[in-house]
Amino acid sequence: MSKRNKPLTFSGPLAEHLYDYVYEKQALGVKFQASGKILMHFDNFTQSHMINNELTKELVETWIIDDGTLAKATIRLKTTTIRGFLEYTTRLDYTNVIPTYSPLRSANSYVPYIFTKAEIENLLEKADALKPVSKVSYKHLVVPAMLRVYTVLVYVLVK
Repeated sequence: MSKRNKPLTFSGPLAEHLYDYVYEKQALGVKFQASGKILMHFDNFTQSHMINNELTKELVETWIIDDGTLAKATIRLKTTTIRGFLEYTTRLDYTNVIPTYSPLRSANSYVPYIFTKAEIENLLEKADALKPVSKVSYKHLVVPAMLRVYTVLVYVLVK
């Protein structure tokens, strides 16, 4: 067996739930190899940090917190994987822990792009120049109309 398809093994206090969760996901057709490895890391973490076999929000959020060495894609996979597992354990009435910590989202991180008047005019000109692609397509008519409606709505909401 290759190292890549190594079977998932759990031995911590949540091992039974982790095996059942992985089995459920795989029964639904999800390969779950990368997420399974994430759960193995979580299982290792719980072996040394879980007190009285109690799964707490603080424990989960401590495990999720990035130490600065992980890529954003890994953090995202780690967060969504553990959230899915916790939703599973909530369905089983084992716990009701859903972490609120989201390492990739902050209230101030989104900066909207504001189009200039020239950019909007250029966009509408390009939309007007669309050609029909088939006898049954109305895309060349719908796209310019929708862009104009959207532009008017945004203009009205901003003013």
